[in-house]
Amino acid sequence: CDRELANVSQLANHMIGSHLLRDIKDKFSAMYNGKECTECMKPFNKNSVWQHLGSVHNKLDEILISKGYRPLKTIVTPSMRKVVVKRERMDEDTSTTETPDYQLPNLFESVLASGDQDQETNDYDANMMA
Repeated sequence: CDRELANVSQLANHMIGSHLLRDIKDKFSAMYNGKECTECMKPFNKNSVWQHLGSVHNKLDEILISKGYRPLKTIVTPSMRKVVVKRERMDEDTSTTETPDYQLPNLFESVLASGDQDQETNDYDANMMA
C-alpha cells in the first residue's frame, strides 16, 4: 500500500496488523501457547501476541524475506564465499635456504653513462640551428 508512517516501528505494526497477520499466525502459531509467548515467556492475549512476535522477535522480517521483500529491521549482509589460503610445503632440507638477491638496478646509471653523449647532443643541436 502507499501508506507513509513516521518510523519503522509504526510501519512494522501496520504491516503486521493490516497485511501479514494471517502469515504470521500460520507460520508462528507454535510460539504462542494460549497465554504467553514461548520465546520470552511474557503473557499476551490471543490478539496482541502476533504484533509482539512480528516486531519484538523479528518474525515480520522472516515473512518479508520469504515473500522476496527487503526486511525492515534485519541487517542484510551479502553472502561471500570463504577464501582459504593454503601454505606451500617447505622443502625437507631447510638448512641450505638461500636468501634471494633482490638488488635493484641503479635508475640513474643510464643518465650517468650518457654524460659523454651530452656533448654529442649539444653539437647536433648547434648544427641543426645553423
